[in-house]
Amino acid sequence: MDAAHFPIYSRVVETSKGKGRITETQYFFSAAPGSELQPLTIANLKRAFPDNDRFHQLLDMQFRHDQELVWYDDFSKVYKVKSIYTQAI
Repeated sequence: MDAAHFPIYSRVVETSKGKGRITETQYFFSAAPGSELQPLTIANLKRAFPDNDRFHQLLDMQFRHDQELVWYDDFSKVYKVKSIYTQAI
């Protein structure tokens, strides 16, 4: 979906919910191109960039839940997590 700084990927999957099935989008990232894919979570981002304390602080200030990491800023045309990472480097 977006490869600036660290790639973000998405995948649509079918899952069971109650007695029915739903489709949902799962998000992943890799710390560097070609490295192992990880679920896009706040904890995984902190582990992937352990020395970037500013990034950790900004993640904590901006996001309460992992699902918020895929928020997109239509005005700036960038994912908010990417914008925060740019501010931290």
